[in-house]
Amino acid sequence: MKTKTSLLAVAATIASLTVVGSGANASLLTFDGAICDGGLTCTNGRPVDQTYGDIAGQLDVQYNNNTGNSANWGVDAGRMLWWSSNYGDLTNVIYGATASTGAAGVFLKPLTGYQVTLNGFDGAGFFGSYGTDVTFLDGNNAPLYNATLTFPASGHVSIPGSYTSISGIYIYFGPDSYDTAIDNIDFTVTKVGQVPEPGSLALLGLGLAGLAAIRKRKQA
Repeated sequence: MKTKTSLLAVAATIASLTVVGSGANASLLTFDGAICDGGLTCTNGRPVDQTYGDIAGQLDVQYNNNTGNSANWGVDAGRMLWWSSNYGDLTNVIYGATASTGAAGVFLKPLTGYQVTLNGFDGAGFFGSYGTDVTFLDGNNAPLYNATLTFPASGHVSIPGSYTSISGIYIYFGPDSYDTAIDNIDFTVTKVGQVPEPGSLALLGLGLAGLAAIRKRKQA
């Protein structure tokens, strides 16, 4: 079914294009593909590669179970693991290696001259609904967000973001990060202090002016 495009929607589209034109890198970590054990296809319980999601020269993505032991599956201490299904309606997710002992997390670390914006992610429970703390910290451990949420066994919960930091953003969930998992981490990397280029701003202004004129003629 087609719907009419509103003036605001068109403006938003033009604005998003100006950001992309300015060199922004938008990423969505879905944890699909050959991203385990040094570039191999993942199987349940295998560690996710630390290189997955990195943007050369701009961002380092770090995965950390944060519990300091390797009780599950005999993998290296601190690694985050991959699972194919049964965490709600999500597929190909990451979770912590142990239950009820400490939060698992992902650190989005921008490199010199860049900043990262966390736009959100999804979470779900394994064959059950589990309460979990979700915490966002910047790279200096200053709090950005904290809430106790329920990760459902059916479906999933989406946690919104819109937090920007030049020091990086930590995403922690737990303490039972074994029975809860996350997926679809959405973030954007831009240059520090980046604003749309002057040419793009002019294009945006012309586009909005043109749309306003069209609407005025239709009303007349």
